[in-house]
Amino acid sequence: MKPFAGQIREKTSSELTLLWIVGVVWLVISFPASVTVARDGDAWMWGLAIAFTLPGIVAMGVGVYLSWAHSRHKRSLFDSPMLPMYCGGVVAGTIRPAQKFAYKNPIHLRLRCIFGANEQTKLVWQNDLLLDQFDAGTEIKEIPVYFRIPPTEPPISTSCKWELVAQSKTQQGWGGHFSATFELPVRAGPPPQEVFDLPDETVKCRKPAESQSDLMSRHIQLSPLPGGFRVDMSPRRNLILGSAFAGMGMLFLAVAATLLCWLDVACDNGPRWLIPILFGAFGAVAVWLGMRWLLLRTTIIVQDRVISIENRIGLGSRRRKIHGADITDITTEIEGSLQDRLIYKIKAKRIKGRSVRICGMIYDLHDAEWLANEMKKAVQIRFVQ
Repeated sequence: MKPFAGQIREKTSSELTLLWIVGVVWLVISFPASVTVARDGDAWMWGLAIAFTLPGIVAMGVGVYLSWAHSRHKRSLFDSPMLPMYCGGVVAGTIRPAQKFAYKNPIHLRLRCIFGANEQTKLVWQNDLLLDQFDAGTEIKEIPVYFRIPPTEPPISTSCKWELVAQSKTQQGWGGHFSATFELPVRAGPPPQEVFDLPDETVKCRKPAESQSDLMSRHIQLSPLPGGFRVDMSPRRNLILGSAFAGMGMLFLAVAATLLCWLDVACDNGPRWLIPILFGAFGAVAVWLGMRWLLLRTTIIVQDRVISIENRIGLGSRRRKIHGADITDITTEIEGSLQDRLIYKIKAKRIKGRSVRICGMIYDLHDAEWLANEMKKAVQIRFVQ
C-alpha cells in the first residue's frame, strides 16, 4: 500500500464506559440490599450499609469527573503525512487538540504496543517522549510527534494494537487537563524509503539529551550531594495502584461482614463460614498491599561509589548497601504493568551472587533509564569536590 496523508480521530475511552457500568450496576445491587440490612439495625449496621454502597458512589463520582475532563478535548485529531505506519519505520505527525490549552507541565507522549483482546491484554512494548521546551503559559495548539517503531514488534491484528497517547497538565486546573489516545494503523515492514525522510519536529520542543535532567514524575526528586546524589521517591507515585487495592480490599471486607450478618453464622457452625472467611481474607490481604504501596517511601543515596537504599513504611524501615566495586552493571527492567502502562525497576548486577533490586514502581521509561544511567556513572567515577 502506498503511504498517504491522513487524519486519525481520538479513540473513545472503553475504560470510562466500563467505569460507568460498574458504578450503576453496583448501586442498583447494593442500595436495596443495604436498605434492607440497615432498616431494623443499629448504628453499626447503618455504617456497614454505607460502606457497602460507598464503592458504587465513588465509581460514579470518578466517572463524572473523567467524563467532564474528556469532553473538553473529545475531538482531538492526529495528522500524519504518511499512513499507514510500518514496523521498522516511524510515527510522525501533529496532534491538534480541539481546544487549545496553556502549557504548565511537560507534555508526555507515549507509543505502545498492546497484545491480547478484551480483558486479557499485555503491554509488550512502549516508548516515552517528553516535550518540555516551552515557557509557562505558552498556548499549545499543535503537538509534534516522532517515534521510531522497532522492526521486531508485531503489526496490528485482531489481537494486537498500537496506540499513541498524549497527556499534559494545563493551567485550566481541575477537570481541564489534556489527554488523548489514538489507535494507529501499523503494518508489517519493511517501510517505504520516503518514511525515513520525514523530519523529527519534536527536537525543537524538547531539551537536549545532555541537559534533560528533569524527571517526568514529580514524585521522584533528585538532590545533589558531595560525591554523588540523593533520590527521594514519594509514596504518592503509587496513589492509583495503592488506592485501587485498598478500595478493593475494603469492598471485600464489607461483603464478608454483610454475609456474616445475613447468614447469622453465630448460630450456625456449618460450612457457610467458609465464604465470608475467604472474602475477609482476600480483602485483608488487598488492604495490606494497598496500604503498603501508599506508605512506601524509598530513599537512595549514591555517594563515593556506594549505593545506600532505605525503604520506609510508617515507623519501620529496611536498609541495605551495595558497593560499586561489586557491581558490573545497572539496568532497567520491566517489573509489571498497570492497565496498559508498564512499570519499571532498576537492578544492580553483581560480580558474584544474584542481582539486587535498587528500586521499583517507576511508571515512566525515561525516569528509569535516566536514573539508572546516573547511578551507573556515579558508581564507576569517583567525584572529586
